[in-house]
Amino acid sequence: MAPLCLRLPYGIVLVLAGVCVSPKLWAQPAPDPTYQAQRWRATKLFQEGKRLEALPLLEELVRAKPQDREILVDLAASLFDHALLVDREAAGRERLRARDLLEQARKLGDASPFALNLLEILNHLPENGDFKFSPKTDVEQAMRAGEAAFSQRDFDEAIKNYGEALRLQPKNYFAALFTGNAYDRKSDFVSAAEWYERAIRFDRDIETSYRYYADMLAREDKMAKARTMLIHAAVAEPYNRIVWRELNAWAALKSHRAQLCLCGDPPCGGEGQKAGFGARGPFRRVGRLSRSEREVAKRRGIQEPLSRRERIPAQPAGGDRGPACRGRGS
Repeated sequence: MAPLCLRLPYGIVLVLAGVCVSPKLWAQPAPDPTYQAQRWRATKLFQEGKRLEALPLLEELVRAKPQDREILVDLAASLFDHALLVDREAAGRERLRARDLLEQARKLGDASPFALNLLEILNHLPENGDFKFSPKTDVEQAMRAGEAAFSQRDFDEAIKNYGEALRLQPKNYFAALFTGNAYDRKSDFVSAAEWYERAIRFDRDIETSYRYYADMLAREDKMAKARTMLIHAAVAEPYNRIVWRELNAWAALKSHRAQLCLCGDPPCGGEGQKAGFGARGPFRRVGRLSRSEREVAKRRGIQEPLSRRERIPAQPAGGDRGPACRGRGS
């Protein structure tokens, strides 16, 4: 069973967050000034990537107003990061609590791609909320040390620990991937690209390295190459909903005319049904692939998967790669 990725890049997916906001949100009365001031501080820290600093403020906000769905999502994501700093039993409890918070936010109407992606990750966790990066004890220890350093924004220490994992297991996909992500967070995009490409060479059938790479390229405004990476991700794991939400976000970011929807996933809703989204599975539609992208698809046995409207069967139970690397907060 492949380990979960415990980071969720959201440079692209947050573009769609506003699309899924219910009008009811704007009809709600404004919070009291004290709550509003603390909410502003907490969300600012969260948006800056300082989730551990935001965590105690978010806990207070949820106690004061448990119906604030955006704060529920931010608290869930912050717990997700904090779980890397505690023992495995406590970490499992924190991840399961994060999942419950996201379910609560979903029932209150939050349908942001970020929340949906994080919930999908957590729904693939074992019952106790725990997971392993590697069956090898020394590799596992190095990876956990790297993740703990990453969650505290000590990216140099994280890279050092991932390097140790790679020394012990030279083709460890996740150690290479996370090294790239750490360089990415340091804004060393050249080194990050090298490591993302190395992770791709280690396993071309996992979507995550393509998607992380695309997220970084989008921040660099290299949108054409970002699109190509997302196409590669979709070819690698065509049933992974996170990939399709990322493609949707890419289209929105580019004001692209393409529409990519998954049945039951916002922002499709009724419009998706009108466009022909059936109960057995969604259609997908996007502009034609470039020649190089068609060649990639052809080599991998998929005939122009994005060049026309095409029905994708619903994912069979247990039919994916298990709780594979779905995403990870950045």
